[in-house]
Amino acid sequence: MIVWIIGIAGSGKSTLARLLHKSIVKKSKPTVLLDGDHIRELFSYDLDYTIEGRLKNAKRIINLCHLLDLNNINVVCAILSISESDRNWCRKNFSKYIEVYIKSNIDVIQKRGYRKIYDDFDKGLIKNVVGKDLPFQEPNKYDLLINNNNSKNKFLEDCKSTIKTIIKKV
Repeated sequence: MIVWIIGIAGSGKSTLARLLHKSIVKKSKPTVLLDGDHIRELFSYDLDYTIEGRLKNAKRIINLCHLLDLNNINVVCAILSISESDRNWCRKNFSKYIEVYIKSNIDVIQKRGYRKIYDDFDKGLIKNVVGKDLPFQEPNKYDLLINNNNSKNKFLEDCKSTIKTIIKKV
């Protein structure tokens, strides 16, 4: 089973992924936690943050997930996942695929102060930021949705509910 947690930077993907991973490990077979940022640090030193670089990084993560899936290892993956075609491939090719979309507004994330990347973009210090000068293709189809435009407590409540739903499918 692959749980694909998507959303823009700062939306809460890593938080949900860590909580979900702990819950699945308690109940089930071996489960790997993959975070797109960590995978980029490990294997994508040769890539930039352009659309092309981001798509190549996503393809590497997809291939790693596919290998783990073929070996009957669950994966919880927190990934930006900007491409609808990549997500469609995952849906068709993984043994069991659950897509969780964490929808969050960049303005809300910036007000929370969680991601400096957006402020740096606004100051002209960086470019190639998804949701600013690079598009984020919102999913046409997802299995679960969390709206993270409210309080942290509301988000954590929604995470608990989402985790309960996923655990039933493990």
